[in-house]
Amino acid sequence: MVRWLTAASEVPELKAIAPAVASALRIGGWYDLFIGQTLCAYGEMKARAGSAEARAGRHLIIWPWSHDPSGFLGHFPDRDFGALAGLDAASPTEPHLAFFDRWLKGRQDALDGRRLVRLFVMEIDRWRDEPDSHVARTGSGSACP
Repeated sequence: MVRWLTAASEVPELKAIAPAVASALRIGGWYDLFIGQTLCAYGEMKARAGSAEARAGRHLIIWPWSHDPSGFLGHFPDRDFGALAGLDAASPTEPHLAFFDRWLKGRQDALDGRRLVRLFVMEIDRWRDEPDSHVARTGSGSACP
């Protein structure tokens, strides 16, 4: 899956596909088996999106969850991330609706006051809204192979 993100110009089947010109809301979990691809796709969109609006309109949310529903409460055998990690406190519905209001309904103010990146910081069990540049703090700075 990552092959088409990092080397699209080298994959014959993908050469004809135009770069994305729509904004994207990427959501992942720190324990999700696809977290690398989520972070990679977010970074690649910044670098390769087909319009300035698409680059500026991409958002990223990383929860302390796994890919399967059993991890949606933020409770794991070796770690409990507290009340702020669960669905009750951090529902994914509200960010989806705000994003859709902005990009599908055209409400210019729907995302006012939001940063591009929202991360659950596991060391302190708190949510943080971050500037786009802080995604690099999640590891090596590149999630792409």
